[in-house]
Amino acid sequence: MTGSGQSIAQSLQLPSATVPLFGHSPTEKHKEESELTRNKGTRRIPIRKTRAAAITAAALRSTNVPSSGVRTDLSPSSYGKMTLILAYVLVMLSRAQSHSVLLDGDDWKVTNANRSISISARVPGGIYSDLHRAGIISEPYYRFNDMLQRWVCYDDWTWTSKFTVPVAVLASPNLNLVFHGIDTAANISLNGRKILTTDNMFLRYVVDVRGVLNEGDNNNLTVAIQSPIFYSLMKFSEFYQNNYTVYPTSHPASQNGEEHANFIRKMQSSFSWDWGPAFPSSGIWKSVELEYYDKILLRDVVIGTQENGDQWNVTLVIYVEGNQVPPQVSVKVDLETVGQIFNRNMPVEDGRVTISNIAVDERKVHRWWPNGYGDQVLYQLHVDVEGSSKNVRIGFRTIELVQNTMPGIIGLNFFFKVNGWPIYAKGSNLIPLDVLLERVTSAKIRSLMLSSKEANMNMLRIWGGGIYELDEVYEAADEYGILIWQDLMFACALYPSNKEFLDSVSEEVRQNIRRLQHHPSLALWAGNNENEMAIASFWWPQTMFHLTRYKDDYRTLYVHTIKPIVEETDPFRSYLVSSPTNGLQSEKEDYLSSSPGSNLYGDVHFYNYLMDSWKPNNFPTSRFVSEFGFQSFPSLRTWSQATDNLNDLVFPLSELANHRQHSSVGNANIERKVYTKFNGPKVSLGPQEQFRIFCYLTQIHQAVSVKTAVEKFRRDRSQIDSSSGEGHNMGALYWQLNDIWQAPTWASIEYDGTWKMLHNYAKNFFSSLLITAHHEHSLWPYRNDISVWIISEFETPIPVNITLVLYSFDSFVPVRSLSLKKDLCSDCSMEAVSIKVDDLFNEPCTFVTCFLIVLMRDSKDELLSDNWLILEVPKKITSIVDADVRINKVLGPNRTDDGRYEFSVEVRGNAPAPFTWLEAGDVKGHFSDNGFFLYEPKKTVSFITVSSNVTAAQLAKKIFVVQYSHAVDLPKAEA
Repeated sequence: MTGSGQSIAQSLQLPSATVPLFGHSPTEKHKEESELTRNKGTRRIPIRKTRAAAITAAALRSTNVPSSGVRTDLSPSSYGKMTLILAYVLVMLSRAQSHSVLLDGDDWKVTNANRSISISARVPGGIYSDLHRAGIISEPYYRFNDMLQRWVCYDDWTWTSKFTVPVAVLASPNLNLVFHGIDTAANISLNGRKILTTDNMFLRYVVDVRGVLNEGDNNNLTVAIQSPIFYSLMKFSEFYQNNYTVYPTSHPASQNGEEHANFIRKMQSSFSWDWGPAFPSSGIWKSVELEYYDKILLRDVVIGTQENGDQWNVTLVIYVEGNQVPPQVSVKVDLETVGQIFNRNMPVEDGRVTISNIAVDERKVHRWWPNGYGDQVLYQLHVDVEGSSKNVRIGFRTIELVQNTMPGIIGLNFFFKVNGWPIYAKGSNLIPLDVLLERVTSAKIRSLMLSSKEANMNMLRIWGGGIYELDEVYEAADEYGILIWQDLMFACALYPSNKEFLDSVSEEVRQNIRRLQHHPSLALWAGNNENEMAIASFWWPQTMFHLTRYKDDYRTLYVHTIKPIVEETDPFRSYLVSSPTNGLQSEKEDYLSSSPGSNLYGDVHFYNYLMDSWKPNNFPTSRFVSEFGFQSFPSLRTWSQATDNLNDLVFPLSELANHRQHSSVGNANIERKVYTKFNGPKVSLGPQEQFRIFCYLTQIHQAVSVKTAVEKFRRDRSQIDSSSGEGHNMGALYWQLNDIWQAPTWASIEYDGTWKMLHNYAKNFFSSLLITAHHEHSLWPYRNDISVWIISEFETPIPVNITLVLYSFDSFVPVRSLSLKKDLCSDCSMEAVSIKVDDLFNEPCTFVTCFLIVLMRDSKDELLSDNWLILEVPKKITSIVDADVRINKVLGPNRTDDGRYEFSVEVRGNAPAPFTWLEAGDVKGHFSDNGFFLYEPKKTVSFITVSSNVTAAQLAKKIFVVQYSHAVDLPKAEA
């Protein structure tokens, strides 16, 4: 808890900035043990400690317990022996200042309200997974189970556990039961005595249990969790009866969801969203432990790194806890590769120790950079306070959100600087990795974050309707150079402003900022998703009758409650009250702009499903676009994981395909786009094959739409209209990165990790060097040109060779070409050449027979970037022929540096083939390029997989080529 003393910003004499927070989770050791518990599926009580590891290991080895502290053969008959061993170890560790006994495992029990169900449960875990393991329910994501299993969230569920406490633990001066995550509204009892009530999924709860625990194995813990549906309805009703309606009170029927998620501090999207199902789970979703220590516990470390000439100034704010914290404590700080950088007694004020300006010679450390701008060098920082210690990985970098004026231009800039260098933000939006959070694995986190890096992303926005993500997400972001735009967990709703709610949120923000703040990848905190826009746009028309009331509630929560906590806890980053927002301009309007999402300020969320999304001028010319996107269907392989009924996977679309579409715009819009661009799947195909092709065509439409947008945004980087003030775009984060189940959504990565065509395209349109071509056509001023642009994020200019090659779709022989030399600008976008359309597309070429390839090579003729342009929708192109695209050979595998396996795949064809798509059957992995234009007789791509048991010959047989000319009915040329 934060006391009433000076804020960190005041005590450090830093300018007041802005930032958010996140709930505490166990240390790295603790997380490893939690993962082991989850994987082993057996009950154990490992010891976590900060010192004397050798004593522990020796004691455990002497009793055949693995040195990890995990005993895998803990039968009831062994409990007495284990208790004696633990007591011995605890006595031997009496000099260590903090220890813990994990209460995680598989021997919990969970029972419903009327006791008709009583089964084994897993902690950490959730009720749906417990019921699934017990055979009570089938796979939750199977067919219509999101509706058929809805009864689960209407019931109350009670978790119980019996555990042993050695006598040495009971003697500790500080003895706490710690719940790192309860989902959500629970009454908790220990040995028949109520010890805690919880109401916030995002909080760590710490309870003093001295005098409540029993010696030995007679300790009974009960966690009774209320139905989240009835709890949120109760809270809504209470607030309504005493105050007024807080909107929304209902959601679109297409979402098949539950209401009043804004009245429970829980993953908002678990009540459903327009891309996900309603599974409002209950459970103990993070670890439970009994922690005990003599004098003091180091809970969190807040870190700031600031450049000062030839050195870095490191600032630490260390949060400590204990029943009798001394007024002064011994603090030691060690930095990897440097050594001890601090050793001194320091005062404790309001539960924290503040150390300012620890000098680190800049020659002894390297800077941390975002992906594509440099290396991601991380250093272990070890902080010890009176023997209680914590290790965190830090990076040396500065970060700044720039919102300044431009001479003679209306509006303000909006971009990030890292280490003083302007960063063009390239990336996407991260939603929860699963609606059933216990299913999220380390492998899934790593795969998703690595896929972001491999697509040349440098920023992800963690969206505000999910969770403050697990530590491993931020650790991977640190390693891969992915900046994190972090929303606080409020989205698309108004929220109550009563004291109970605000108090819970305040602690939520404190805890989570302290947990996550040390990560160098964290770039920004934002108060909410789209709530400023919701008020300004009257999403709920009834609010206009009491608009002042709802605006006051908004400011009470995000400005008067959250903002001071963010600025006090993390004065090293900026805080935006909302997204989208006009930033500083919104602040001038008392934090609620009449038109948030202006092209002249802040960030924009842009969605328009009626426009032609393949025309770049239909997209806004904004400073920073933090959301935009288009839907597509996942692959047939992913759909097959949700059903084994072939009648579900047909075209015209089945009841299941329509049920999984949660957007109110619906599948009709996707079908309209498919028929507008491609004239739909080939009519002679069977219904299952038509469905496969329909999925493929939706992915083409999505990929080309987002490609069109991003290339336009990146061209706008160095351009600004002096009259309108529009331009200087410095960020493109498309919606959305990942899927939460198998369904039509905006994602570029499917639920099982499969890359959609969009993700393959992202690798190209987010590359540091990019060449693009587009058709500039306007009546006033008249223009009908092909404009070729080059974009560079390199610090130094380089000479490049630009080539434009015009091909007919029926031949690899170029119709005509044009070459020129250019000096590539430094960290900017520039038009390389503009050519009259009539000078390029003339006989024998027309819009319906030819396509343009643009290439950028360096002085050694190495290809730096290539791209394509068609000037007519595919369904009107008359010269596409059967290219007979096939896999010519597969070589490998070779082992990659990160332990994966890479194959070389040569693709051949007899004619150009647009949107050539490769699938690898049941082998999980991705191709280095996919959905490509085959404009030469052969193309070599890589296939990267984690599978170690696949040979080149086997892979060659599994690869399936989806050829556009086989997917649709091709138009015939007019006579």
